[in-house]
Amino acid sequence: MKSGINVEREEMERYYFVLLGYASFKQVYQKIEELLKFYRIESQGKLSSREIIYDVPSNLLTDSGVVLSKKTEGGNSFFNVLKISLLPGNLKRPNQNHVVKQIRGNEQPADFSLDIASTIEKLFSINFTVDLDSIVKKVIPIIEINVNSENYKIIGGSGLRGYLSYEKITYKDTKTRKKVFGEGVVLRLPNSEEYEQENKNILSLIEKNIQELGMYNVSKFELAQKLLYPKEEGEEGGVETKVDYE
Repeated sequence: MKSGINVEREEMERYYFVLLGYASFKQVYQKIEELLKFYRIESQGKLSSREIIYDVPSNLLTDSGVVLSKKTEGGNSFFNVLKISLLPGNLKRPNQNHVVKQIRGNEQPADFSLDIASTIEKLFSINFTVDLDSIVKKVIPIIEINVNSENYKIIGGSGLRGYLSYEKITYKDTKTRKKVFGEGVVLRLPNSEEYEQENKNILSLIEKNIQELGMYNVSKFELAQKLLYPKEEGEEGGVETKVDYE
């Protein structure tokens, strides 16, 4: 199956943190300002976004490490495919994120099933034994993630442009209507070899000096699973975060 789609690589690398204990973002932001004293940090205002995650009732896609979602942010909507490493512990590889296509807000995965199926195929080196086009046409919403964020731009003299966001997040199971609320911090840095060492320096400063933040190497989908279905997950050493249940 070939549709000629161009799989896009994201320009920014995302690093996710949870607020530990009773820490507030105000405390964290003040420490970041002190640590990054050679950078300028500018407020970019507030933003609301929504991500709807799709799968078939048997969870065929997500059980295979494929997260298909529709993201809407700032009036723009697009389909996205995230490949999640299913390897355990330290063997886990970085997730791969690819934008499939920008769309109108009311369009569904079935409207672009060939493009989505082609993107999934390109993410894996194996040959699928199922008709992915047919699978994509049958997906339904399973999880909805709504985010309200406060956003800041990080400007460096080297030309580096990064972004810091404080997020209040609602995770909802679309079938049971169960909701879980959390909050966290996202740091986005340029996905470029030019700034690789500078990125490492910024991350090292934050990890060593801000005890109120804990980095976690999981996507919002994986965190939604941990928070919405804690008993089913049964994983050791879960992510510690501020969470309120409806």
